Amino acid sequence: MIVEAATGSSYEQELRSRVLEPLELQATILPGDAEMPNPHAEGYYYTPESEDAGEPDNVTTAVDPAGAWASGALVSTPGDVSRFFGALLGRELVGEDTIEQMKETVAGEGSPSGPGTKRAGLGIFSYELPCGEV
Repeated sequence: MIVEAATGSSYEQELRSRVLEPLELQATILPGDAEMPNPHAEGYYYTPESEDAGEPDNVTTAVDPAGAWASGALVSTPGDVSRFFGALLGRELVGEDTIEQMKETVAGEGSPSGPGTKRAGLGIFSYELPCGEV
């Protein structure tokens, strides 16, 4: 809503013109409903303790991806996600000062909580694990 108020354009238009098209993210979409684009990976949940432990549940659309809208509804591929973060951290989308602010993390929790010691910045999160920081 902030993007739309500031630009006079829809969030979808701004996302496409400022991020998706310049970075050539061809396999990234902002879905308008619960249907996943094809092809897509299937997600499964398996509970070994249950009586019917032999059959995992398909949870691919257990959560409507459109429900998150601007707060996280994008559906993408590993290649596009890699390209996005490379461009973001490579200062193609925002300047050096913004990246430095994003990297200034404070102790925090996420949902789901994740492993190790957690820290949060402006859209960037880190976890300190026994093997190093991710």
